Amino acid sequence: MKNTKSSKNSTHNLIESVLFDHKVILQGIKILAEKLNKKYKNKKHPIIFLGVLKGCLPFMMELIKHLKFDLKIDFMVVSSYFGGVEKRFQKPKLILDVGNDLSDHHIVIIEDIIETGITIQTIKKHLKLKEPKSIKVASLIYKKEMNIDNLEIVPDWYVFEAPMRFLVGFGLDFEEKLRNLDYIGILKGN
Repeated sequence: MKNTKSSKNSTHNLIESVLFDHKVILQGIKILAEKLNKKYKNKKHPIIFLGVLKGCLPFMMELIKHLKFDLKIDFMVVSSYFGGVEKRFQKPKLILDVGNDLSDHHIVIIEDIIETGITIQTIKKHLKLKEPKSIKVASLIYKKEMNIDNLEIVPDWYVFEAPMRFLVGFGLDFEEKLRNLDYIGILKGN
């Protein structure tokens, strides 16, 4: 999807510029929902959309409104960095595991952003132990340039490819703030 600059003057004072406005985000999510509807409409095994908290919430809640197949929802909390714009990465730590039995289910991991690929790699490895039928990944944002260590962790679906800037809004945070912005913007000073 194309980047758009917002013509509104209602951006937060910590935002340098708007990368994707609300209308463009909603359009992109609807396009993704159409792809998922085609993929999963006739699946015989149960489907679980597994959100990675906290950033997935706005994306996941908007996405599921447009899905036309039966699904379950579950969540995980995995931490790979704490606060700040430097994003000091550490080994991902599982804080909250899924509550559902995943065996023989199609799993779609819902992420707000995929940067290095380390967190998704860790989640997929953990989930494979639960013997699902399949594991796929859908992300709102994919930073292709940041994928490190030749992990080649590419989401199966993503809405936007984004530049190497610190992004906030629509679930993405800066020190746990700015998740509630209805657009995705570039944080000032980075």
